[in-house]
Amino acid sequence: MLEDGSGRPLWRSGGVDRRVSAAVVTDSGRLVLVDPDGFQRWSRDPVTDADVASYQPASGDRMTRGQRLVGPLTSSNGKYHLSHTPAGETVLVRSRGGTVWRCTGVAGAELTLGHDGVLRTGTDSTVLAKWTGRRLDPVAYAVSALVVGDDGDVVLFADDGSEVYRSGTAAEEARLDQLEQKYARRERKDRAKPRRPRRSGLPADWFRLLDVDENYSITLAQGISAREALLRLGVDAARTAPMRYADLATVQDLNDDLPKRVFTAQIDDWVMLVELDATDGVDRLAPMSRGTQAVVCAKNYDGEEFLGWSADGTPSALYEWDSGNEALELGGPADAGESPDAIVPFMRAIGLGRYRDTRDDDHFLPPSVEIACLIADVRPRPEHFAGEHLGAIETW
Repeated sequence: MLEDGSGRPLWRSGGVDRRVSAAVVTDSGRLVLVDPDGFQRWSRDPVTDADVASYQPASGDRMTRGQRLVGPLTSSNGKYHLSHTPAGETVLVRSRGGTVWRCTGVAGAELTLGHDGVLRTGTDSTVLAKWTGRRLDPVAYAVSALVVGDDGDVVLFADDGSEVYRSGTAAEEARLDQLEQKYARRERKDRAKPRRPRRSGLPADWFRLLDVDENYSITLAQGISAREALLRLGVDAARTAPMRYADLATVQDLNDDLPKRVFTAQIDDWVMLVELDATDGVDRLAPMSRGTQAVVCAKNYDGEEFLGWSADGTPSALYEWDSGNEALELGGPADAGESPDAIVPFMRAIGLGRYRDTRDDDHFLPPSVEIACLIADVRPRPEHFAGEHLGAIETW
């Protein structure tokens, strides 16, 4: 901010990156704000608002020197549109919908290409540095044109026709198209499968009662106490206490930073540990099965699922989080473990891969949860989770 002797503001830069550590006035009259490494975070070029206002609106698929981005630029094939929002973002969208590229800028300032070949938002000339992520002096890279390509790339050209910058969105577009085609093929194949008959699976009422949807872990361990199971999970013994399942939900309402929450239930000779907003059971499967056997199924915030079976500290079959062969969806052998085919018979028992995907059908348990119960040969019911059971609430 520039103030007069009475403290009245005469000029201000607007929002500036917090990492700025110094202001430098260059010999050419530019005011440059730099971080501790000397990288430019903002600069005030010797251009006036009147200069910017005199620029002509860009049109077609490109913006050249002395022009500003008022309306959207459209690739010559009509598939991509580049525009500048009031919030200062430069955004590239597809005609069929969806944003494929965006860069931040200065709120309320237009994107311009100066007569000197410098790309600016208002009088801030660090646009090129922000787009490229490189530590460069913007005035050292003269741009002759900004072009929205038919392949979805935003390209900056120099006077000699060489590329100063390419956004790389074309490659990302190709990757997204492949994913869309892959998912479309999967959906078509899934719709061609028969529906799983109702009442052909284990009861799902207890799972709906727990109201877990994402980032949870359910572990089943045979022949050990609930206290021992919590200790093997890595829970502090001093934090374990009898509690109701509803007590865990109350904690969620009171604290934005969710603590580690675990609840146990005894089902026949197996103890079930339900983790909310945590998946420690995945990492603790082997020690959990020491001297016995344990099964764990889990789901994370990315929607990825895990299923594992371990006996006496040795994993028999593990379906990993980021499995590339989709074995947990199709009912194939596990990704790792001493016996990759050990869980396949249980998958076949529920028709995994034969019926349509039942993940969004409330009549059925999530496949990994149902398979875990089948391995342990248990049938959980709502009454297993009623009343007080040993549990734990730990801060991270």
